[in-house]
Amino acid sequence: MRNLLYVLLTLVVLTAGGVASETVAVMEGPASAGAGDTLLIGDTLVHLAGIDAPESDQTCTRDGETWHCGEAATEALAALVASGPVVCRDVVALSDGVARGHCVSGDVDLAERILAEGLAVVDGATDPAYGAAEAAARDAGIGLWAGEFMVPSRWREVAGCSCSARKKAYLEGFLSRKQADEAVTAN
Repeated sequence: MRNLLYVLLTLVVLTAGGVASETVAVMEGPASAGAGDTLLIGDTLVHLAGIDAPESDQTCTRDGETWHCGEAATEALAALVASGPVVCRDVVALSDGVARGHCVSGDVDLAERILAEGLAVVDGATDPAYGAAEAAARDAGIGLWAGEFMVPSRWREVAGCSCSARKKAYLEGFLSRKQADEAVTAN
């Protein structure tokens, strides 16, 4: 009985904390950008571990003008993954249906590159390269650091963004478009 209670308590603690439900060692394949820090590989959304990029509809300012920093981050990630397959390691499936992992395209660490371009901020990363990439972009005054921006996590709070729901909607829309394209191609 005590063992059963321990197992039940462990399950409650793990699910209440939103801890990962499943770990996949490696995920590989063609990818598309869902946001500046999120990829779609197959039918799985993978958040780039260690960074937080502006949401696709988030805006920032530079030189007194509004610019679409979220779109810029998404376009930058899309360009990085367009040339070939992406490999994600240490992939963890999160409780909201989105996975998280460290992803590369060729020899390019995608999270580090987006940080280096100034299009994301470090988010809990323990990789010293990530801190160095963000600091270099900040010191150079590029991307987000060229003007004023709200940290993406704060922007989501203010905007009332349900990003898990938004990412799932993106996935559903992407899959619908993909199925429609395949149906047209098959005819």
